[in-house]
Amino acid sequence: MPGRQRKSASAKFVFSAGTPQKVKTFWGESILWMRKVLEEEGINVSKVTIHYHTGEAKNKCPLGEADSDDATFMLCTHRYDYDTMLHEIAHVVTPGLHSKAWATKFLELINKHLEGQDLVRALYAAHRDYPSCAALIGDVYDI
Repeated sequence: MPGRQRKSASAKFVFSAGTPQKVKTFWGESILWMRKVLEEEGINVSKVTIHYHTGEAKNKCPLGEADSDDATFMLCTHRYDYDTMLHEIAHVVTPGLHSKAWATKFLELINKHLEGQDLVRALYAAHRDYPSCAALIGDVYDI
């Protein structure tokens, strides 16, 4: 059932087979950050898969995918940014693809958990890439 906001259990973070140790180490701090966000938000995610590939395959890979029914999401190691992580967390707790409910949650997470240039860049990208976010950002920031 979508809307998995309740006391969060400790999400299981899994790297795909063949992920080099240096990539796992690089992602370590982000995993701690995501755990903190999930705990603060009370969002229950059962599993986060972080997958790795090289060459042309990485160019065909989505940055992330979420399944709200299973409370899981996937991130690709070739794209490393906090707004993509928040984007997928928002999908776990909202139905639909990029609905108004999703945009509302995504922007709430961005505003709460990012600051400085990360916040500015995330708001700009959300406004540029998602009409559902653009409408809400325009209302708040009079864009």
